[in-house]
Amino acid sequence: MIEISAGVSAVTITTDALAGPWRDPLTAARVPTGAQVKVSFQRRVPLPPHAAVCVRYDLAENGSVREAQGVPRLDDTVMNGSSVLYVYSLTCWVPPHAVMKFLAAPPRSPQLAMTA
Repeated sequence: MIEISAGVSAVTITTDALAGPWRDPLTAARVPTGAQVKVSFQRRVPLPPHAAVCVRYDLAENGSVREAQGVPRLDDTVMNGSSVLYVYSLTCWVPPHAVMKFLAAPPRSPQLAMTA
């Protein structure tokens, strides 16, 4: 599995709740059952076809890292001067019990004491 922790360009999160007048009134009050996460990332080197990846991302940039695994989809190729950027996206499902579970955060440096 190829690990990716750099080049993340976007993270989109949606729930399974559907809105609209056509929604079944019996299930309209049902709470969402997790979250769908789409992580977009860029690379200068293309991934091998059907290669599985593990993408680590920090949604709130607060040290709470999440991980998405699967086979990404090639969305676009972008010319950047004389080089090419390969833009991929990986969509995964986060079940309800894992919505607030994160990977271990890196150790923080001790806070500096305030001086008077």
